Parts: sequence; C-alpha cells; structure tokens
Amino acid sequence: MNNSRRRKSLRWVAAALSAAVLLTGCKQVLQYRAALPVTPIQTPRSLTFQVSSSLGREILDQADRFADYLEKISDGQISVEVTVGMPDQNTVATGETDFCILTSAQIAQLNDVFSMLQMPFLYDSYRHMGMVLNSERMLEKLSDRLEESGVVPLAAVAEQGNVLVCSQKAVRVPADFRELVIAVQADNTQKQRLLEALGARVQSYALQNVTGKLGAELDLLLADEQEEPIQINTVEASFEQVLALPQQEDTRFYMMNSYHDVVPLWVVVNRASYESLNQKETAWLQEGCAALLAGIDLSREAKEMRALSAIRAQGIRIVDLERRDVALWLYGGKGEGSDLYPIPENFDPMLYRLIQAYAE
Repeated sequence: MNNSRRRKSLRWVAAALSAAVLLTGCKQVLQYRAALPVTPIQTPRSLTFQVSSSLGREILDQADRFADYLEKISDGQISVEVTVGMPDQNTVATGETDFCILTSAQIAQLNDVFSMLQMPFLYDSYRHMGMVLNSERMLEKLSDRLEESGVVPLAAVAEQGNVLVCSQKAVRVPADFRELVIAVQADNTQKQRLLEALGARVQSYALQNVTGKLGAELDLLLADEQEEPIQINTVEASFEQVLALPQQEDTRFYMMNSYHDVVPLWVVVNRASYESLNQKETAWLQEGCAALLAGIDLSREAKEMRALSAIRAQGIRIVDLERRDVALWLYGGKGEGSDLYPIPENFDPMLYRLIQAYAE
C-alpha cells in the first residue's frame, strides 16, 4: 500500500513538473513572438506630377510613361497621377503637387545658382550636360542650395536648343567671332554679353524666329566714322528654322554645333514628400527618374540625327565649335572670369570646375 501511494505520488510530481515545463515553454514562446517586429501592411502611395502645357506633347508623353513605369516596378505601391497645368516654383514648394518640371528661369527664383547652369558655352553636348547635372555630387550640392525652399532637384533634362548659322564663314575658335554680326532671341541677357565679349556685334529681338534678319542691316547706332551699313551675317535658329532658310546660289550657310543654348529643365519634388519615402520607395523613384531621362534623351537624339541628316542634304556645312577654347576665353581656367568677361555674382567657380571635369 505504501509502495502504491509512493508510485502515485511520484507520478503526480512528474505530471506537475511536466505541466510546469510546458507552461513555462508556452510563456517563453509567447514572449518571443511578442518581441518579434510587426511588419505593417504598406499602404500604396499616391503622388501627383504636374506638367506645364508649354513644354509640349513629347514631355507630357514621357511624364505619362514615367508614371506607368514607376507603378510597374513598385508593384502598385506607388501611383502617380499626371496632370497638365502651369506649375511654377511655388506649386511644388507649397505641396500643391508632389512633382513638377521647372524651367531654369523658374527654379532660379529659388536660388540664382541655377541661372549660372544655363549660361552659354558651359557644355560640350547635351550628353555632357546630363552627365554632370545628374551626377550624385552635383545633385547633392544643388539640393543643399535649395534646403530652405521645400524643393529637391531630382534630375535635369534638356530639349533641343538653338544653334548659330552664319552666311559668311565657318566659326571654330574664339577669334572667329570678331567678324560676326549676330541676331539672337531676347531670352537671355548673359548670352548677348558673352557673344559681345568674344568680339561679335549682337542685336537681340523679341521674336521666336530671327532668321529673317539674316542680311538685314544692323539696328544698332553706328559710329560716326562708319561709312557703310553693317549687315547681319549670323542668326540664332532652331533646326526647323535652319532647314527653312532660303537657298541662294551665291551664299553658303555654315551651322555651328555651338551648344551655346543648352538650357536644362528640372524635375523637382516637394521636400516633405521626398523625405517621407522609405528606402525602397526612394530606390523606385530614382529608377523611374532614370527611365524618364532616358526617354527624353532618346527622343531628342533621334530628332537631332534626322535634322542633321536633312541639313547636310541641303548643302549646309556643319562645323564643330572648339567649345572649351571659348569657355577658357570667357570664364578662365578655373572659373574666375577673364578680362573679356567679368563673371556675374551668381557664378560659382567650384561648380564650373565640376562641369568642366565631366567634359567629353
């Protein structure tokens, strides 16, 4: 009997110990599970992208492709609604839209260093401009300049700018400008100053097409000793305007690949919206911007190739300007300016040197 009671007592103790161990184990498991981080279910993010109607159909189409691509690579976690409007620097700064594309003149209202980045003869080509302005180093510096504005620059893109067409001679080096009498569009005062610093006589016109001024008498006041009127022998023109120049048997046109009119457009984002993105969303956005840049660049390059082919077929000689020699004459070796051209206050020599370091 005593043995029987002893065995029952042992079995009870064993059962109690097992229960205690089981309960302790369950408690530890529950505590472990409670300590695990809870992964929240991510709510899809909706953003807005406002594009100016003045930028043209091609830019709007590329913005639509950017929105579609961003939604695709994020598996629907980011959706972008593209709208047409008239955005300016305040539209994105105040959060009225998350993204927009600003002209250089608009973004320069936030910091005038952006006026410097559209100055003539800074870039060898559109590719050069894209490489340097979209470099991580440059974007960081520009973002710091806009820190108080509520805007972050994401990317710089460019549409096809104007070229210079001369009816007198091929222009390759700085000294060749001394014989030029140039009609330009009145859209950039620095452009006129720089061309005059190279020795050219310049007349600006509030016209989008100044090719009709070729051969016209210069409207500037002439010195008393000037006996004969001075005729305009060089005009600023788009590719389409070059192709429309009247063909004359006794006149040969020379088109300069001057890249004097490379003016960036800036894709910008509201700073609060940008800083609210997590690491993965930021990576998606950067990939989307890269696709947007590629689309705009490929479209412009295709148009440029077709236009240059047509221009050559028309008998117009295409001349490559020694752009870096011109920049050296005007801006100096280190961006300190020259006797010909005292640099304006917004000219940053450090950024100038960075731009030239990326020269092709």
